[in-house]
Amino acid sequence: MRKETPVYRPKEFETLCKDLASVIDQKTGKSIFNRLADVLAFAAYLGFQLEFKRDFTQDKRGEDIQWQIIRNQDDDVIIDIMNIAENGDITFLEKNSDIDPRDLFHDYAYGGLTKISQWCEDNPGDLLDAILQGLSSENIIDLNNNDDDQALEDLKF
Repeated sequence: MRKETPVYRPKEFETLCKDLASVIDQKTGKSIFNRLADVLAFAAYLGFQLEFKRDFTQDKRGEDIQWQIIRNQDDDVIIDIMNIAENGDITFLEKNSDIDPRDLFHDYAYGGLTKISQWCEDNPGDLLDAILQGLSSENIIDLNNNDDDQALEDLKF
């Protein structure tokens, strides 16, 4: 059942989410993530890519992102695609379904933020550099080519 209720950032990673939302690309001077919803979507993609999710229970909820923000930017499609890929069916889309597709999204976002947090501990300093180093350690990008722009273009999600 599609609910018009918000998605939530994990309170454990509230500061990390805000820090990620304020990361500026030094070459372009632009923000890497335009919205906190983008941070959460990136984290969910990352968790999904790495097949790493953590159980996101109500007691772990931090600040919310209202559903209309998700829907207006078509981010609800991300949530649906993850559910289809994970479960191999679309029964969660039925009006009478008891499955909340946001649950899987939350679990993957929580897993992705956990990974990013670990990368920050392993690579203290610049947050973007820590993410790039983490993505490289997971073989998602190749930093050995000495071309940061190419590394970002090669990002596989």
